[in-house]
Amino acid sequence: MITAYNWNDSDVNEKVSQLTSILHKTADKVVPKKLIKLTGFKNKASPKVRQLIQASKQKHREWDNAGRPRNNHILFVGKKSAKRALRRQQRKEAAIEREQFLQRLEKDPNDKAFFQLIKRNQSSIKSNGPEILIDGDKTAKTPSNQRETFADYFKNLATPQENRNFKDELLSNSTNRCNLIKEVSKNSTKRKILVTQQEILNAIQKLKNGKSPDEYGITAEHIKYAGNEITHIYQNIFNQIFKEGKVATSFKTGIITPVPKKGKDLTQATNYRGITVTSAHGKVYEYVLIEKAGLKNINQSNLQFGFTERLSPTMAALILSEVYSEINGKDLLFITTLDSQKAFDVVNHQILLDKLYYLGVDIEYWDVIEDMYNGVTSTVKWQGDTSLSFSIDQGVRQGGILSSHLYKQYINELLSELETHNMGISIGNTYAGCPSCADDIVLLSNDQNEMQEMLNTVYDYSSDHRFLIHPAITLWNFKSETTHLGLKRTTSEETKININDRISLARRTLYSLIKTGVHGTNGLNPRTSCKIYQVYVIPRLLYGLETLNLQNKDTVALCSFHLSTLKHIQSLPNRTATSAVYLLLGALPITAELHKRQLSLLHSIAMSHNNSIREIAWRQHTAGRPNSFFKRINDILDMYQLPSFNEIMNQHYNKLDWKNIVRTAISSHWTVKLKADCEEKSTLNLLSKRNLNIGQTHNVWDTISSSVKDVRKAATKVRMLTGTYMLQTLKAKFNQAEIDPTCPICKIEAEDLQHLLTSCPAYRHIRKSHFQQIKEYIVSKIGSSAWTINFNNKLAITQLLIDCQSFR
Repeated sequence: MITAYNWNDSDVNEKVSQLTSILHKTADKVVPKKLIKLTGFKNKASPKVRQLIQASKQKHREWDNAGRPRNNHILFVGKKSAKRALRRQQRKEAAIEREQFLQRLEKDPNDKAFFQLIKRNQSSIKSNGPEILIDGDKTAKTPSNQRETFADYFKNLATPQENRNFKDELLSNSTNRCNLIKEVSKNSTKRKILVTQQEILNAIQKLKNGKSPDEYGITAEHIKYAGNEITHIYQNIFNQIFKEGKVATSFKTGIITPVPKKGKDLTQATNYRGITVTSAHGKVYEYVLIEKAGLKNINQSNLQFGFTERLSPTMAALILSEVYSEINGKDLLFITTLDSQKAFDVVNHQILLDKLYYLGVDIEYWDVIEDMYNGVTSTVKWQGDTSLSFSIDQGVRQGGILSSHLYKQYINELLSELETHNMGISIGNTYAGCPSCADDIVLLSNDQNEMQEMLNTVYDYSSDHRFLIHPAITLWNFKSETTHLGLKRTTSEETKININDRISLARRTLYSLIKTGVHGTNGLNPRTSCKIYQVYVIPRLLYGLETLNLQNKDTVALCSFHLSTLKHIQSLPNRTATSAVYLLLGALPITAELHKRQLSLLHSIAMSHNNSIREIAWRQHTAGRPNSFFKRINDILDMYQLPSFNEIMNQHYNKLDWKNIVRTAISSHWTVKLKADCEEKSTLNLLSKRNLNIGQTHNVWDTISSSVKDVRKAATKVRMLTGTYMLQTLKAKFNQAEIDPTCPICKIEAEDLQHLLTSCPAYRHIRKSHFQQIKEYIVSKIGSSAWTINFNNKLAITQLLIDCQSFR
């Protein structure tokens, strides 16, 4: 199909359309089609289940034809037996499939698997959106009316609006300059831009799998699986685009999906964010364009940490924390978080294009970017259908590959202006007055008049660039608390407030996992539950806390939540020795998990090329202020005997190497510490310490499946291992009232584990059969003489039954 088409004599739109058709036809041939309507079994069924279904149906027909007899009639009994056999096989296969899914989840935990896990246990009832949707004076109740209401809302948002605060001078000048640039472009001889197939392959590899198809039905998988077979087609199309300065029309279209903002009123259209699904072919082109035109981080401010390779929003939060550490005594710190309204949606195209040319983007690339934003259209998808198409006359689409890079350039001059005039606070000689993450900007100053000057600068910039930062930006409204990048910044008890918020979020996440089995004896194998907890709950529990100045007293609540969760997962009582709770699952204390994140942040700073964050790191390390992150990180490096701060900043460890170094150091440290604590606990005298290690689950959890029966058996054994299994001797020891420790069943001697497992005559018949099998197996391995030497008393037998790892 590819070779039969003449790729040299068509325009770009025809070529893209033909490529789309080829990909669809190829997929139809090699990928089995999904049936729109199932005429067979509702759920997938194995050959064995199908056979049992047919047998059950046959038995039912025979019973029905005989007049549906009851009681002990042979046909009635036969029907019930056939149905019982079918249900048994279905439950068996469901259990096997569930076990296999959980094993895959343990080996490769990711967001997709996590949401599959949640979805498997959710109700089949789906939300159909709000009953009514309000946009200004409009009220929509039916899905079609709501769809058109959203379309009108996003169309209005994509149309430049006038505001009495907006200034026309910059827009007028930018429009005139853009017109001049177009004239220059028409009359100039341009250099030839050639795209290589390797550049296209690199771009294809950046596409993300599992995303929604574009409006032409093409997904990333279509393109990735085609691979080398279509790179020469893309090469032909992209070279033609650069030659003509015109992109394909399909690259300019998109489908907007309204996504509700967290914690907002869903009946208001303004509380939805429009996420655009653009052309899959267009995404490949945009990835190529970013690299060819050098649009990554072009002239970017050192205080812009959003959507930037080797940088993260956590660094912006860290700068604010370091500013905090510089405040002494009664010094004041003014923090203003800027609320940029619909930031990505109101970018003026003429001003943006003018900036790009001023920044030195070559005319060949400027032409195609200008054409990409000329004639852009979108439709709104809502409740399974799409609206009429409408024009996009402003904004960079959320979901577009270029969007984040272009928006950063649109706002970059504001950050540069603040820094150039040194408005705001500095750490040492390094300016730190406006750490930002895309459109999330915070202004920092220790002087109220200076903060007003910064606000005036922001106001002037927003007026020139025709967007609203805040409707009351000129009014002072002092608050004791604000939120920046998900962290509460307050005048007092900042760490306590943030920790309580994180615990609340982690608890809600745990609640959402209850139906999946992440709980006690009637749930998953605790090994699997712990893995899910580590991958999906702990990141939410600790998000951003690595940047705060946490003292030991601040982490008490975190430690309590973490420890109680691990106890609950293993069905252990509160009185269980802490060290055993961690080592049985091979889990780290929450303090160590926090240390891992702090060390990871240090490595990110060391690997970044951002001068501001590196200068701040060196300065704070040298100053050694007690509340600084870099003072804490030095203590952590010493604690785990890791390389020094200087070595890390200068040597540039590979990311994977650093992760391995940190994991090994932290695991070794806590293994030794927790084992030593175990040795001091009298309740753990039957627990073998030899194979207890961080990162390694104890055999009691490793040797069972996720069946309720196995988990309950293991939970009982774990209580015996940890000395928390309730027997008469324990009741007598810990109860204030006088209790007889004698075994209530045999009434011969005190009831402890040794008596229960080896002596109590009431259980002799149970012990006899099982004990003989155990003895025969061990004798076959070590011989009868070794058995006699090692297991010649009841204490040794008890140890063997509780934890055989004590014996080599």
